[in-house]
Amino acid sequence: MFQQMLMRAISASKPVVVELGAVLEDNTRSGGPCTQGIKIDSDGDFYVSDNVGSYGAASETWLERGTTSQVWVERTIDTGSLDTDDIGASRVACTSDLELIVVRPTSGDQQATGSLRFYNAPTGGTLLETTSWDIKATRT
Repeated sequence: MFQQMLMRAISASKPVVVELGAVLEDNTRSGGPCTQGIKIDSDGDFYVSDNVGSYGAASETWLERGTTSQVWVERTIDTGSLDTDDIGASRVACTSDLELIVVRPTSGDQQATGSLRFYNAPTGGTLLETTSWDIKATRT
């Protein structure tokens, strides 16, 4: 009985990252630079920007259990490139807001795709979740 209670307590303290599925976001804007961004927030929520780069209400929660200090994220870029606030390819703690942003200042499209891998340690550790992302900004 004690061993079962202990195992439940240990299990409850481990971070659980929610499956976000593929994140596909596309913004269009005419008459000014178009921005598309996604933010993994240090409060455990996930945000999507509007076409000028402002974030509204949280789209969903990415952390179901545990604290952001127990989670690290690693991003890869498969195609395209990111603009401001790129977190880089190394693993970073989720204790700060992490943003992936593309900006299209002139007519046309700017797009980037890749993935986010969430871990429970700064190196090594257990892979908690993987999410692909595809963000696109179109200025008309």
